[in-house]
Amino acid sequence: MSSPPSTYTGPSVPDMLASHSLAENIIKYDAYPESGRILDDGEMNMLRRFVQNPDEERSRILEEEGVEMGTGEGLDRSLVALIVFRHAGGDGGGKGGEGGLLSEREIEVLRGWFAERNV
Repeated sequence: MSSPPSTYTGPSVPDMLASHSLAENIIKYDAYPESGRILDDGEMNMLRRFVQNPDEERSRILEEEGVEMGTGEGLDRSLVALIVFRHAGGDGGGKGGEGGLLSEREIEVLRGWFAERNV
């Protein structure tokens, strides 16, 4: 078996968001070295917190990341912050699968995966 590539070689983030395959690919590429994964350790920790309790963690995460709730200013620094921001109605997003970047099914898949990993 060959070793995984040292840099990310999978689909683009816009393609994964459009096809709702981001969660699937986060899981798929997690075994790669950090440079070959979609999210680094800090982003993974933030995503884990969010999927465990989206409604309660949303404002806390955005505040910690320095994202302005009304304007979305500061979103250019973090894919997970963008996911969190769009989840509950920020910037035209909707609740869960209604305009959010992750569907409710994807959130459930990630929640279960994080629980299995015991992190």
